[in-house]
Amino acid sequence: MHTIEFDTEIIDGVINVPQEFTEVYNGYVKVILVTQTSPNNSKELTENSKILDFSKHQILSFKDINPVEFQRRIRDAK
Repeated sequence: MHTIEFDTEIIDGVINVPQEFTEVYNGYVKVILVTQTSPNNSKELTENSKILDFSKHQILSFKDINPVEFQRRIRDAK
């Protein structure tokens, strides 16, 4: 796993990934949002924020992998 950092603007809930990071265009990523709001705007942000609910989505990338066996293989490979 590696970290990619870039600044972008979210427009209508869409985050555009710059072309220089094409390796993540069709993959699974973990997204952490760091906003640039002042403490005065944080209450407004909380009240107007949409809730991200991923409970209705199925992640099929790892459906055929036994997590315990996967961890054993990683541990034993070192």
